[in-house]
This record gives sequence, C-alpha cells and structure tokens, in this order.
Amino acid sequence: GAYFLGKVLWAKGYGFLIDYLKEQKAEADLSGRPRIQVDVYGGGEDLCDVQRAAQDAELALEFHPAVDHASHALREYKVFINPSKSEVLSTATAEALAMGKYVVIQRHPSNAFFYRFRNALTFETPREFNMAVEYALRTQPAQLTAQERHDLSWEGATDRLLHLIRECKLRDMLPTLADHTVRWVHQGVQSAGYLSDAMRYASGGGPISKQSWIGRERFKASDAKELVAQSVAYSPAVSASP
Repeated sequence: GAYFLGKVLWAKGYGFLIDYLKEQKAEADLSGRPRIQVDVYGGGEDLCDVQRAAQDAELALEFHPAVDHASHALREYKVFINPSKSEVLSTATAEALAMGKYVVIQRHPSNAFFYRFRNALTFETPREFNMAVEYALRTQPAQLTAQERHDLSWEGATDRLLHLIRECKLRDMLPTLADHTVRWVHQGVQSAGYLSDAMRYASGGGPISKQSWIGRERFKASDAKELVAQSVAYSPAVSASP
C-alpha cells in the first residue's frame, strides 16, 4: 500500500494530496478502477481540519498515530508519498528510499537530489501523481544499487560536501548585495516589536510567534529558567488533537 509519514500540517502538502486523490476518485469511479488508499501516520495542529476535508471528499485516507519510520507497522508498505513542496531534502523521503521503497514526490527543486534514484517517481500534475502511485502499487521497486546506497549514506553526503568545497571559488563565498539586503530586512523585521510578532504569525509561526517580549529591558538579565517560564506564559502549549 501507500503511506505518508509526517506532521499533519497544511504546509506539508495535505491540500495537494487531497486535490490529487479527489481527481483519482472521480476517474476511478467512472472507469471502475479501485480508488487509491493512503495511510497517514502523524499528528499535528491541522489534523482535525485535514480529516474533515478528507471525509467531506469521501477519500480513502486513513489516519494513524505517529510512529517511527523504522516501526514494524510500516514495513509492509512499498510506496511512500510526499506531496510537500516546502521541505528541502526530506529526511523521510531519504529513509523510504534507503528501505527499498518507491517514493512519489513533486518535481520540484527541493527534491532534485532524489531524481537520480530509480525508485523515485516524480510528478507535476494531479494526473501524473495518480499514474505514478498506480504504477508503484502494481509493480515492485528495484533493488538499490551500490551507488544509490552510497549516495544515501553519511559517507556519500560527506563526499558531496567535500566536492562542493573543492569546486568553490572565493567569489562564491563572499556575501552579495542581495545577501546583505536580506540580512537587513530580516533584522529589521525581527526587531520591530509587535509588528515582528504579526509577521511571524502571518508566516506560519503559530503559537511561538510572540517573541517581541524577549527584547524588553526587564528580561535582558534574566536566567534561562525565567525566560522559559515567561515563554510558556506568552505561548501556551497547544494540546494535540486525539
């Protein structure tokens, strides 16, 4: 079967996943093909909203509590789906490849590293997504080659880092005007008091958006214990949905 492992947040691509499965459901119902079922392992702030959206669309999305990727519960799956566009070099995708599974991923710069693997099935459109998942479900993933195993290892990552360092020119390391501009804007926004809190909240900071209080005079000499207590007071923990 197919599964997705990760925190249940809209930012992780659940909106895309629901849209793709809606299209596949419509095509399957017309052609008589089975619907794609995806098991989701994880919890998060948007769990209830995502579950409601899946139920309203009558999709075959099953939700399970979070588990470790090495759990026995996941060993029978052969297809890992990651619809996210917000992650760079997703650890879960790399782990699934290392386990010998198919991975179905967006054709996106953040996933470019995975294109070299034979078990990586990429897509750009909902139709390509559904074709990739259906292909993966009816076939068997290829065994990892020695080179693919090396690329997924710490040794391979170190080799790539050293190669980039050797190829790096001095001009590549010097900050550009764009770098300085981004730094100035970032520092200005982060030190803008309540405006910076609002910017963090609008950017998805959620319960930890309120940070302007840290710069107040009364907290500059505070020890770690007092800062933690004050942080909890300003940003109470969000209880996980069942």
